[in-house]
Amino acid sequence: MRIPRAFIDEIIARSDIVSVIDRHIGLKKAGKNFTACCPFHNEKTPSFSVSSDKQFYHCFGCGASGNVISFLMEYSHLEFVEAIEMLAQQQGLSIPYEDDVSDHSNQQSTKTLYEILNEITEYYQRHLSAISLEYLKHRGLTQETIFKCGLGFAPAGWDNLLQRFPKEKHSQLLASGMIVEKEDGHFYDRFRQRIMFPIHDARGRVVAFGGRVLDDSKPKYLNSPETTIFHKSNVLYGLHWVKATKPKQIILVEGYMDVVVLLQYGITNAVATLGTTASDAHFSQLFREVGEVVCCFDGDAAGYKAAWRALETGLSHLRDGHQISFMFLPDGDDPDSLVKRETATGFQERLQQAQPLSTFLFSQLTQNLNLSTLEGRAKLAESARPLLGKIPHGAYRELLSAQLRELTGVVQNQNPKYEKKAPDATLPAPQIESSSTNILPLLRKILAFLIQNSFLISEIHERSFLKDLKINGISLLNNLVEFLIKNPQASGGMILEQWRGKKEFELVEKLLLWEHPLNEEGILLEFRDSLNKLETELTEQQIQILLRKKYYVGLNDDENKLLTDLINFKQRMI
Repeated sequence: MRIPRAFIDEIIARSDIVSVIDRHIGLKKAGKNFTACCPFHNEKTPSFSVSSDKQFYHCFGCGASGNVISFLMEYSHLEFVEAIEMLAQQQGLSIPYEDDVSDHSNQQSTKTLYEILNEITEYYQRHLSAISLEYLKHRGLTQETIFKCGLGFAPAGWDNLLQRFPKEKHSQLLASGMIVEKEDGHFYDRFRQRIMFPIHDARGRVVAFGGRVLDDSKPKYLNSPETTIFHKSNVLYGLHWVKATKPKQIILVEGYMDVVVLLQYGITNAVATLGTTASDAHFSQLFREVGEVVCCFDGDAAGYKAAWRALETGLSHLRDGHQISFMFLPDGDDPDSLVKRETATGFQERLQQAQPLSTFLFSQLTQNLNLSTLEGRAKLAESARPLLGKIPHGAYRELLSAQLRELTGVVQNQNPKYEKKAPDATLPAPQIESSSTNILPLLRKILAFLIQNSFLISEIHERSFLKDLKINGISLLNNLVEFLIKNPQASGGMILEQWRGKKEFELVEKLLLWEHPLNEEGILLEFRDSLNKLETELTEQQIQILLRKKYYVGLNDDENKLLTDLINFKQRMI
């Protein structure tokens, strides 16, 4: 069954985000917005802001943001449909479900994958043999830990799961990655004679497995392949346990056995990546929960290399209040062996001595550099600047820049690549990372104004020049215009919902965050001015393209006429 888009728009329009969030966490008026301590990470000073005008929330600490549906999904751990159902119930509305075979089939397929993985988990748990239990106990695990972590065993044999489940479920086994198809069309079990670790998503649902051999055969560890519900770069082993404890700090380790053993020793705030480098998605999830992440790596060359990759990825997440530090283990140790030898107390003591990111950053950058020479200091400056440029603007970035100046003596960089341009006299466009889009600044500003002020649709929908432009972001603008013509009173939260699940969702979310000091009249004037500037700028671009073509290869009659029309239009605009 499918929920009609019109009903979703209606339920958002009827649901006041301030009232909904206030019922859950309590809000206080602060100017035109409402604030509270963020429910998605631990903090003492409120950084969670809710806008009644935009029908949008944002945490300036952890970066959580969205509309009323997003809040219920994150706060109450609901699926999208469940969040809609809750809002409908609060509004006393019945959902007019529609039949949609493909949509219903996809939902059923996803639901079935979760169900079959739960059944497989139970199957593996029932097959913990004396040999596998002996292995786990030899690794120092207690019966209680084995049970808590849901560990099991995949017995020997090529078709245990194929025999366990009826043929009508074999397609689901294949979709979940638990069986493999051979070239001849036959199937076999992916996991055999391995200790099985269920891998959960942040909501505690089994989405995959990790298998560990009992001997020294290769590969030692084997994970499920990526599926529709499992993406390694988005999943952290043990995060669902950590979320329940609400810690102030999370330890990022490299293996799930490390997480399990640390958990047994009472260290309940450890998570692990699944054989991959810590990704942007990983750091986003971690900083949704805490303000500090400690990356725990081996003390060998491979460990330092992995730590550096984590540092490079983590830099863009270091908003003020976020910290990353690095704990390097003694040679030959991993968290599993270290906590067994030094106990939880010893492990925590080492944890307190973890290197701050600044220490690790500059110690790595200054290796093999002679800072007593101009060449050494220049090399350091050139290596450090791109890295510091990844850090969001704020106190931490300024302090690191000050430390760099102290080490190099470079007060101002003469490289034009790093020089700041003179500020524009008009209102600046909303700042968006270049990695997310290459949209022209003027178009970004136009989009932001329109998303936040739907009344501006009357100013833009007759601008025919916009429809045929071939520039990044124009399709988003045209789709936005089309939606607002039909929904001229739409709030920012309702607009955001139109792009849920689409590649532009994050961009729309960021544009909703843009703050400006203008009143309604000022917004109207700035919007008109931005449209005129964009039209002039693009006209000039088209003229230059045609002039270059005329110079090198010549123009046909239609192109000559277009060039004349564009030049005349430009003169009228001046």
